[in-house]
Amino acid sequence: ECYVADDGTDHPCTITGTGDNVGGVIGYFGEANINDSVNLSYQSIGTEAFHSTIVGTGNNVGGIFGQVTNGSSSNNNVKYDYTGKYTSITGNDNVGGIIGVSNTFKNSAAITFKPNTKCEIIGNNCVGGIAGLGISQTDKGNLHNHPDIILDGCKLDIKGNGYVGGGLGWSQNNCWYSGSTITADNGSTLFIQSTGSSAGGDLGYLTGGNVGGSTYMTMKCINSSNIQISGVTAAGGFIGTITRFNKTNIPNLSITVDSSSTFSVSASGTGAGAGGLVGISEDTFGRQDTGNFNLPSQSDGTRGEVSISAPNGFAGALIGINRAKFQSKKEMIYVVYIDLTDSRGTITDPRDYLIGKRDTGNSEDNFGYSINGSTVAYNK
Repeated sequence: ECYVADDGTDHPCTITGTGDNVGGVIGYFGEANINDSVNLSYQSIGTEAFHSTIVGTGNNVGGIFGQVTNGSSSNNNVKYDYTGKYTSITGNDNVGGIIGVSNTFKNSAAITFKPNTKCEIIGNNCVGGIAGLGISQTDKGNLHNHPDIILDGCKLDIKGNGYVGGGLGWSQNNCWYSGSTITADNGSTLFIQSTGSSAGGDLGYLTGGNVGGSTYMTMKCINSSNIQISGVTAAGGFIGTITRFNKTNIPNLSITVDSSSTFSVSASGTGAGAGGLVGISEDTFGRQDTGNFNLPSQSDGTRGEVSISAPNGFAGALIGINRAKFQSKKEMIYVVYIDLTDSRGTITDPRDYLIGKRDTGNSEDNFGYSINGSTVAYNK
């Protein structure tokens, strides 16, 4: 086991690098394999007056690794976890709660990001709760399986100019990401913000990557908690922007919000897209299996407030702007209770709640769904 920890006094742990590749435990990990039962952990019990910090003046900054290149974790007993009280991780490009840059990293390890009280992850481009940038030079060369972000009475801010995600800021070139769970519990707040481009609850920007892997992606906002996802060009509950040459196969996408909590997705730019699942989709999105997309809200008395807005663009319960194919099964049921606002004004057709705008040449499968209490068939 390897731990980096402070003792909570007025001399908290401070790690500073003047160049690239700064990590809470390892700056650069390359051409190597971790195959024993290892726990790499960053722990901090700093105070509000004396934050613990991981700071890089250059690129590639992470809570555990600054950069991983051609490395692997082949043992299921390997664990990477970050637990910090009053901590911050800051850098330029590629800043992540666990890894700054994950480059061709074949990982089967358990990844847990569990900050305490207050944590900030701040960078310029590619900022994420798990990794800033995920990229691979080989097929299936970058695997992030079942990563967990757990907030328990904590405030977590993930901020950047371009490509910001709760899990990965930017996923590209054969990066596989699946089975994620993001939980805000017991009065927690999670702010995911891109001030210049795209933001997503899980992925800020997806191009040439693989998401889902026939598994699930889940977000939970419960017990007086608040999740806010905001971008300029696009914002999505799971993915901000999907471009071409991606693979998505996600049997179950679920956003759970209880009656005491709030969940919001917003995109502020002109012509922007905001969606409960995806802000802007330019490639086939969906899956071939049965299952549900669930985006609950306060309307039934047991669910919290969900709002999706693009005041100068287009908002949809599923996709803000769809420029490709939305793939589903007829037996799928969408349970959607939301407040939706965009440039179209009053929306009279319930189907128009689901997809904010459809560009010429795209298509959606037929399916049944329930929206704001009305059960109808989508066959547009």
